Amino acid sequence: MGMIGSITSTYNTMQQAQLMQEVQTSVMASAIETAEAQGDAVVDLINVSSVSGQSQVFTDPMLGQNVNVFA
Repeated sequence: MGMIGSITSTYNTMQQAQLMQEVQTSVMASAIETAEAQGDAVVDLINVSSVSGQSQVFTDPMLGQNVNVFA
């Protein structure tokens, strides 16, 4: 492998490294967008769960009325 082959090999390695960096940046941007969307969804759920600053709890009125004692 001569000097031309060495230069070509180095160029290919640099191109692969640049591509990998671009892919990693894209994946990170996607992860950040997903985290932001999930954060917004959590805020929306918190806002929906409270009305005028008062928390409303929706439960089954029969919850806890019976105890299963079978083992």
